[in-house]
Amino acid sequence: MNYSVVFNAVAIYGGTIGSLPWILYKRIDEKNKVRWVDHPLYNCLHNQANSEMTSLVWRELSMNHLLLQGNAYSQIIRDGAGRTKELWPLDPALTDIKRDDTGKIFYELRISAGKNEIFPVENILHIPGLGYDGRQGYSVLTLARESLGLGLGMETFQARFYGAGTNLGAIFQHPGKLSETAHQSLVKDLTEKYAGLSKSHRAIVLEEGMEYKKVGMPLQDAQFLGSKLFQILEFCRWFNLSAYKLKDYSNATFSNIEHLAIEFVQDSIRPWAVRFEQHVNWKCLKNDERKVLFNEILLDGLLRGDIESRNKALSVQRLNGAISANEWRAIENRNPLEGPAGDAIWRPLNMVDANAPPAEKPANDKVEEELEEKKLVNFELRALRAIKSRRRMAEAFKPLYRNMEKEILAKERPGILKIAKKTLTQRDTGDFIFELDKFYKKFRKFIFNQFAGMNNEYGNAIYPIAAEEVNADSEQTAEFAVYLNEFADHSTNRYVESSRGQLKQVVLKHRENDPAKAVEKRLDEWDERRPDKVANREVIDVGSGIAQFVYYDAGFRTVWVTFDKSCPYCESLNNKVISRGMNFINAGQSFQPEGAETPLIVTQGISHPQAHQNCDCGISAVL
Repeated sequence: MNYSVVFNAVAIYGGTIGSLPWILYKRIDEKNKVRWVDHPLYNCLHNQANSEMTSLVWRELSMNHLLLQGNAYSQIIRDGAGRTKELWPLDPALTDIKRDDTGKIFYELRISAGKNEIFPVENILHIPGLGYDGRQGYSVLTLARESLGLGLGMETFQARFYGAGTNLGAIFQHPGKLSETAHQSLVKDLTEKYAGLSKSHRAIVLEEGMEYKKVGMPLQDAQFLGSKLFQILEFCRWFNLSAYKLKDYSNATFSNIEHLAIEFVQDSIRPWAVRFEQHVNWKCLKNDERKVLFNEILLDGLLRGDIESRNKALSVQRLNGAISANEWRAIENRNPLEGPAGDAIWRPLNMVDANAPPAEKPANDKVEEELEEKKLVNFELRALRAIKSRRRMAEAFKPLYRNMEKEILAKERPGILKIAKKTLTQRDTGDFIFELDKFYKKFRKFIFNQFAGMNNEYGNAIYPIAAEEVNADSEQTAEFAVYLNEFADHSTNRYVESSRGQLKQVVLKHRENDPAKAVEKRLDEWDERRPDKVANREVIDVGSGIAQFVYYDAGFRTVWVTFDKSCPYCESLNNKVISRGMNFINAGQSFQPEGAETPLIVTQGISHPQAHQNCDCGISAVL
């Protein structure tokens, strides 16, 4: 690393890979994805690899190990749920890959003399460079030792050459013979007055008929500079870099430098980025997580210098019907537009849908009338598209809300069972209720974080759909962030009160029999039914709430919309319109419309769906 060419090559790779955005995504469906910030691996890859290193530092160090020693090893630290939360680099010079008697791979870290630490294969993120067996990579320094030795030798020679500084390379010829004293005096005089870099090129005064003859060979004549440039090119080949990346601009021009930068991304950086991505997917995600989660190092930023020419090329394709808006957006790493507009193919000249049949030109006397009709139905068409888009998005988010509820139950169940075992052995229901309240007071924060994270992702998907419906700005406001936070707090309170209320009722009902067994049975019911129940409720409740927030913010009112299958309660609300601050059903109201067998007791005002369990209604905007 004390050779500038090697240091610069390693710094270029480490700094570039380390500075790129590294994102953990969750697939929603075939076309859509969201950034999954709630998973601890997201923070590990994007922000902080461990408690002592940022992600950039860890990536720089890993690239250093890969380029110089051929392998990068990191210990994987997981949380209680088995999710990767930290990555700690290991010294590749002290780490060996071995197999046990059964053929299973393990890693051995030499800590000190006679003391080794063993790591199972699943606890080590091993990223090998180019190698011969797929398990270990070649050390570039070992392979390039001759080139490196020549380069360091030239550095040493150059330092000594200029260090001497006399730079005379000459013979001083005297017509006679100098005495020992005169010779020593001449040498001393030359050394004191002319030796050293600061005294170079001074005039020399010769006495007693002495002659000066130049015999030194300049570095340029010895092709020294050319040899140094050749060594730069040699290491460019070893590290797969263009010479301009190692600060050799002798062959770079304004016409080719931008394309050399693109070549650097495609040929040098991308293979390493894919290597990191695939090994992290393999070693840092569980088997079930890999079905929906994946990581990606975004290279788009490195190509921004050529964005003008790229956009010109894409624009030509778009205007000539070669690609759709969604295909363009996919190239730019953006989610597709909702509705048919995103997949429409334009036809040149009039820019209409190429799949649509030619429209008949209306008579002149009907033009104005048709324009007025289009204005009247345009808003209704947008509303219909928005309702369909929100329902599709709700279906896409149901599995995500189910998984969220399963994660809550995975922590909630053992906590409650522990309380039951501690307090209900003697059927002490009072102690159980007391400990239960303490548990949910502490556990509430975890539930809130789960709802807040999921609602935020759902809000990112629903907000632009509702904004397009009312022709509003799709950029989220600060007030919307506050609203989402309040909604998560509302969902958390509802969840906690339901859980606590059910468990209290169960132990009081079975206090004389076996309350602990009754509690366990209720938890089994939760495991079976709650994920679907919570998912079905939240996608309707949160989705409708977000849309209504956008409507009111844009100055619209809300209308209740029912679909194919609806109950008497919802059917009676169909087409009912309310404004901000109003409810479709007020709190405390006993709501029993015609056809309903029993009244619907409303404890909290209902300003948007759901009106009751399994309600599948929606809302729309109205002027």
